[in-house]
Amino acid sequence: MSKEIIELSSGQRFWLSLLAAAAFPFTVAVFGTGEIYLNNSDEFLFVLSDFWLVSVALGLAVFAALAVILWRLHGRSFYVLLSLLIWLSLMTYVQGNFLNFGLISLGADELAEGARLGLVVIDLLIWLVSGACIVCLSLLAKDKQTLGLLATVVLVMIFAVQTVNFSIAFLNSDEPEKSEKVLTTENIFEVSEKKNVIVFLLDRFDIHYYRQTLKQDPDFFERLDGFTFYDNNISLYSRTYPSVTYMLTGVENSFEGTREEYFEDAYADSVFFGDLKANDYKINLYTSAYYAYDDAAVFGDMVDNISHYDDYVIDGRLALTGKMLALSLYRYLPLGVKDVIRVSSADFDKYVSFNTENNFEKYTMNDAETYRLFRENGLSVQNEKNTFTFLHLNGCHSPYTMDENGNPIESNNYASAAVPALKGCFGLIYDYIEELKSLGLYDDATIIITGDHARSMDDTVDVEGARVTALFVKESGSHGTPLARSSAPVCQENLRAEIIKSAGIETNADYGRAFSQIGEDEEIVRKYYFEKSNGDKDEIVKYRVVGDANDFSNWRLYEKEIIGEIYK
Repeated sequence: MSKEIIELSSGQRFWLSLLAAAAFPFTVAVFGTGEIYLNNSDEFLFVLSDFWLVSVALGLAVFAALAVILWRLHGRSFYVLLSLLIWLSLMTYVQGNFLNFGLISLGADELAEGARLGLVVIDLLIWLVSGACIVCLSLLAKDKQTLGLLATVVLVMIFAVQTVNFSIAFLNSDEPEKSEKVLTTENIFEVSEKKNVIVFLLDRFDIHYYRQTLKQDPDFFERLDGFTFYDNNISLYSRTYPSVTYMLTGVENSFEGTREEYFEDAYADSVFFGDLKANDYKINLYTSAYYAYDDAAVFGDMVDNISHYDDYVIDGRLALTGKMLALSLYRYLPLGVKDVIRVSSADFDKYVSFNTENNFEKYTMNDAETYRLFRENGLSVQNEKNTFTFLHLNGCHSPYTMDENGNPIESNNYASAAVPALKGCFGLIYDYIEELKSLGLYDDATIIITGDHARSMDDTVDVEGARVTALFVKESGSHGTPLARSSAPVCQENLRAEIIKSAGIETNADYGRAFSQIGEDEEIVRKYYFEKSNGDKDEIVKYRVVGDANDFSNWRLYEKEIIGEIYK
């Protein structure tokens, strides 16, 4: 004789319906968006109130709709929807806190290619098996009241833990003042009638993307008149922070203090900036806030494209809120779905405009927009000073905003978009070079095209393969010759020396040797610092490289240093 089914009481049905309807929308729209913002507020150009109330309102609307639907359903339909909502609420919480396998909330990097498929399959199986179990249990269990009590406890615990986490994030947050000095687009395509040093920095320009481009078009880079390609170049660091600052200053980061302290020390002690100024150079920097500077006041009077802003305007509050919801969903949904919705803090720049003193916009990394500005305005020429331009583009790093022809596309994070984006960046570079030639300024220009770091692969495990950063160099006076190639063991330590040598800058400082001064057969010990993610115990994993950096057998791990959080 089968056991009699004990249905939920009307009170249980009511409260369980409310909790189940609220858990998922509140996790994503209320706790998720709020907590992600508060824990990463330095990376955003806006404040919590610019989006959160709208996000909360949307969460409440979804909750109300689900609650009404649940209350009107009966029998098996009610239990199926109820169990699906409980499953979704439980798994989003579990995914966001335990199953992301080292991915950070802002989703800047991919998992390693080799590990990715296995992790995605395991993650998907956990979701599917747990969903099937919860739905079957809700339909087959005879004692619905006991099961309902268990579900209520689980949902209440999810709410309680998230409320505590959000409260801690709110109490500990020190939301930065959004009024500061910034690097603007002023002079972005200005060159000098005198001497020009131009550095095109393509983010994550790994030699892998160079090779992928050659597979599609073997002659793609042959237009680089007078350049040398170095195929054995390594960056010092594995991420934009602190790679860009190191490239500009030569000051290594001890990671003992905060980002702000490192920026202050590095730029204040920059002999390179001082030498540029002493040799009558304008310094125009176009790079990423947060990763390369926080407040442009840190540059003092060295940099020319700085402006103060007192206010900003949100362009499309609903769209901004939608992007924050997508960021929250990225955190909470399965690994296999993340590539479709993955976003980074750079995606938010288009929703914020600034009222600066000089009416130029804050420079944000949007390659399609930068190329558009060039196509509309071209190069301008000044004859008062020499010019040093450092133009940082997204390049091979998501979000990708343009195709191989430089046309704008919907911002995306697909790995397949990296090479087309790289080709688009070189389209801008080739157009820039052609204008320099037409102005008669190309021959004497020093031009460097490189990356700040190689592909990150998996930031949660030690380096498992070679990390080589692409590098093209045109020295002053080099022109009218085909693209040359060198396998000299060079690194970012040679960058400033190359600029000093090529441009003929007078200095009393010892910058070491330039790229072109390194012999191909030299046995030079180079350093590589891998920034490994490990929660609040992030590490710097240090390697020595001797010989061909493309051969991983030449890499030697010699030290691991626990530094706490990288981005503190």
